[in-house]
Amino acid sequence: MIAEPDTEGWLKCPNCGIRFKLTDKSRWKKRRHTTCGQRITFANREIKPEPIWCVVANIAENIPFGEEHHIQKGTKHFSPSTKVYCYPPLWGDGYEKIKVVARHRGSKQFVTMIVRDKWLVDCRAKLAYNPHIISELGDVWDGSEKSKQLAEELARVVNERNASQKQ
Repeated sequence: MIAEPDTEGWLKCPNCGIRFKLTDKSRWKKRRHTTCGQRITFANREIKPEPIWCVVANIAENIPFGEEHHIQKGTKHFSPSTKVYCYPPLWGDGYEKIKVVARHRGSKQFVTMIVRDKWLVDCRAKLAYNPHIISELGDVWDGSEKSKQLAEELARVVNERNASQKQ
């Protein structure tokens, strides 16, 4: 259904009639109204979601696997150098297994996977502007200074741990 927000950022859901502000994340997730679940398309396509800070990294070129330590190019799901957008820590493993969103090596569609921190290179804090990435990670990252600092700290930890493992 098509809807048009007013000049103050309020939107009336065309399905249930409830008004909400586009910045209210409890009412609006992944282009759906959370109360009724209606998917909403904007009449004015120029509305873009706010960018979010997150940890961004690339998949390593050579990754050892198997008991005989064969080397493969990238991972089964991601080509070497694929840009991955990382979730913050979701469980207590010291950020060694990281949930990421990236384009799959076969289909080129965005997929969500768990990867090891040692498979990542060049971790950094970066603003994400892609609407799909924002819809996937927008519940755990935002555009605040606090998110930026957390992303910078996590990127530093992963880079330092990977550098010490290579020595």
